[in-house]
Amino acid sequence: MLNKLKIAILLGGSLLMNNVFTHPAEELEPLYAAQLFAQELVIKVSSNGCTRAKNFIVEQIKDGDTVQLRIQRQQADQCRAMPRIIEISLPFSASKNIHYYIANPWLFSPAKVKNNAPQ
Repeated sequence: MLNKLKIAILLGGSLLMNNVFTHPAEELEPLYAAQLFAQELVIKVSSNGCTRAKNFIVEQIKDGDTVQLRIQRQQADQCRAMPRIIEISLPFSASKNIHYYIANPWLFSPAKVKNNAPQ
């Protein structure tokens, strides 16, 4: 029984470590929102005052009729202003017959929630 548990932990740990090393979460920018248009990808991210569109790249990983988008910040925002959420437009050419999936982590901003429930 103990040997089976050790094997399960080793296998589980190796799968987890493989995922961490092949796709580290820290390389993907946390997003507050995203919208995909025909010619641009609009994202909402945290900024200390120096965040610009040129700081980001969009990696596309194609798998059949699905494309995984991975938005990565290439240069850290070194400004020291109060952090705020800003909107950034990134050039992007979307295709009609492709399904897009954004792999980045999503953050929740309570100040941006609108209650549309009937009163």
